[in-house]
Amino acid sequence: MARRDSVVLILLALVILSGTISLFGQVNDDHLTASEWSTIKTRFWKSYNNKSPAKRKEAINELSNKYINIYKAEPKIKVGAAEIFIQVLGTEEVQDVAESAGQSLRNYLQYPEVLNWITDNYKKLITKEFAKLNFVEVFSDSSKPQPAVKNILLDLLAKTEAASVRVAALKCLMRHFLTEVKDEVMNAARDENAEVCKEAVPLFVKVIKWPQVPELMKLLAEEKRKEIKEVIGDTLEKITLEKFGTDAAAWWRWWDKRPAGPTVRKADVDAAVKKGVDFLLKSHKSGGFKSREEELVFYTMIKSGQLIPDNYMKSVLREMTLKKLTATYNVALLAMALGEIDRRAHFARIVQCAEFLLGNMTKDGSWSYGKEVTKYVNTNVPLPPEIIKTGGGSTRSVKPMKVKIKAPPRLGDDGFDNSNTQYALLGLRACTDAGIEFPAEVWADAEKHLLATQCDDGGWGYRAKSSSGYGSMSAGGLGSLIIAKFYQDKPIQKDRNVDRAYDWLSKNFSVTENPKGGFAGTLYYYLYSLERAGIILDTTLFGTHDWYNEGATFLLAKQSADGS
Repeated sequence: MARRDSVVLILLALVILSGTISLFGQVNDDHLTASEWSTIKTRFWKSYNNKSPAKRKEAINELSNKYINIYKAEPKIKVGAAEIFIQVLGTEEVQDVAESAGQSLRNYLQYPEVLNWITDNYKKLITKEFAKLNFVEVFSDSSKPQPAVKNILLDLLAKTEAASVRVAALKCLMRHFLTEVKDEVMNAARDENAEVCKEAVPLFVKVIKWPQVPELMKLLAEEKRKEIKEVIGDTLEKITLEKFGTDAAAWWRWWDKRPAGPTVRKADVDAAVKKGVDFLLKSHKSGGFKSREEELVFYTMIKSGQLIPDNYMKSVLREMTLKKLTATYNVALLAMALGEIDRRAHFARIVQCAEFLLGNMTKDGSWSYGKEVTKYVNTNVPLPPEIIKTGGGSTRSVKPMKVKIKAPPRLGDDGFDNSNTQYALLGLRACTDAGIEFPAEVWADAEKHLLATQCDDGGWGYRAKSSSGYGSMSAGGLGSLIIAKFYQDKPIQKDRNVDRAYDWLSKNFSVTENPKGGFAGTLYYYLYSLERAGIILDTTLFGTHDWYNEGATFLLAKQSADGS
């Protein structure tokens, strides 16, 4: 009898390994039938209808993470799965369980048929205030949603909704439709509800550029409520670094004497980028790059938006895939480049980049130049079921189902510098976007290091904390701090240390030099760090300076005839 049982167990194991049985006991191939799906739904609700929140969360996670061939099923079944998560969101009052349902729903937003169904049906399923807040959060943490989502969010911004729901919808609209919702922000800033108004006004920092500041000053002159006038005044001061508070007349007098900012033409920028790429291609053919520069050049080619010859891409990609990982800068840039090309196709190599960066992190949460990892502990890591490409450049990571990897022993014991630390965090950010989940202490330790080395004036230096920072390290420090905080779900707005760094860059702003004594020859390094800080913080201005227009104008003037 024991022998027969052993044979049965072996056969069962082989059947499971071959993928013919799922956790629900159904056939696990790419052709899920309606009958099989009906059985899965019945068993899900039986598991979910439980008094234990932990059991309910387990049922959600199993349906979402284990039974992945739903993603390959016919549209009607995918819609059915999304409907389950919507129903849970509409009634689930335990936040942790609701978040699991929301995270599961995000994985279906890429399918037009699912999104169309949600658009047509969410109103009758999502009716309670807490459910609407959780529903908005689904879109907040997804990649840039399709335009249909904008209509859903505009519905939830309507004055018939609770203030908390309207504020959440407004923030989500700002996050995903930044250039399209200036009028909605303006209307919300004039709203009769003070809570909505106070939340809307600071958003002008993101949507109003230098020539549009008068709209905010006009709003200040029209507003009667003292508390709202104070918010508007504070926001104007944040944008301009001037100190006129709620005195609308003083703001107008100042505006009439303001310096005009430069405006750069897109056609000129596109032409300059093309010339730059042509220069890099010619230089590469003539052997003009050193090995340590190749990842940077490769990443530049990919981000340029230009059509790069296939023979160049294939040869460099082959080298990037096979070469040893030995240096923090190079590995971080490689992760960023591979993530832009195809995160799924190069996932195994991105995992190696992640392990290198984890292994070379110091105990204090920083990085130096790095040393080669001789043995990798993460092999054959499975792909996340779905990876949705991140939209835009701001720190808005996608949160589909992620894959956890083992953290190797930290090898970084040879000191640190904030330059390598900046690039390591940019690399980890790219790995996270590719679907890798890191231990929480990685981000916590990085934040501790950045706070410990922030200078007394709010900037950063190359290594130890001092009384004053300088340009490239201060811009890099600001971007790095935001990354570390974001992946811990810590707020960025009204953060004292983020504000101190922003103020440093505003007061010391320059695009013609690396301010406050940066190393010679580091101007362009500083400009890239400044661009990263501006994008990651999601701001168009540092003080009164439109950093992109001023920086692009300077770069256009500096480009040589050969494109360099």
